[in-house]
Amino acid sequence: MKWYIASWVVMIFCMLSCHKRTLESDYLVFGKYCGECVGECIVIYKLQDGNLYKMIRPDYMYSKEGDYKYKQLTDENYQLVKDLYDEFPSELWKMNEGNIGIPDAYDQCGYVISLSKDGVTKVWYIDTNEKAIPAFLHDYMDKIENSIQILK
Repeated sequence: MKWYIASWVVMIFCMLSCHKRTLESDYLVFGKYCGECVGECIVIYKLQDGNLYKMIRPDYMYSKEGDYKYKQLTDENYQLVKDLYDEFPSELWKMNEGNIGIPDAYDQCGYVISLSKDGVTKVWYIDTNEKAIPAFLHDYMDKIENSIQILK
């Protein structure tokens, strides 16, 4: 189950960042995934163009590139989390993409953050254990966690 979920998350974000596409407006994708869980194991949101969307998970076995879809949430939901884009840590943007810490390696779950800015998209998988990530990320990841909890 854990590898199933991790594979799905990697596939989705590879589709978001790896293939060429027409110029899209800037966006922030944030979410949390857990390999060992019951219920909603992957929750992913997207802030773009003054709107908030929640990813609707495709059936992994039958999904193809572009099959992922988002459901637009209310403006009330958007107002709760809209500052996440503006508060994105500049230090993170300067870092290489990939893992920060060892997200979900020992069933602690992991965060996924993807920022698209000026046609460049970067994706990070971030440990939920604050001891495993740089100090500059602590406050921002707390905001990400709080936003996910508020939106559930």
